[in-house]
Amino acid sequence: MSDIEITKHSGLIDLLEPGDQIMADKGFILNKLLKDTGVSIATPHFLCSDGQFTPSQIEDNQKIASLRIHVERHIKRAKEYRLLQYIQSHFH
Repeated sequence: MSDIEITKHSGLIDLLEPGDQIMADKGFILNKLLKDTGVSIATPHFLCSDGQFTPSQIEDNQKIASLRIHVERHIKRAKEYRLLQYIQSHFH
């Protein structure tokens, strides 16, 4: 099952409100799923053809990276303490 299918079936999108923003990796494309919801997606910028980020892209990427550190830390804790091992899977 793809990341998009898991997200769709999880019900997460239903919990979001217009103006909310989802942070995701570059390869996690949710544009179709978020269409007409008023929810936006924040992903790091790709390098331009000239190999340089604009100052605003650098600032955006730094903001995303500073928040991502906290997300990665919580994912690590969830794995260490096996927090999800007792949750019944709805994706089988």
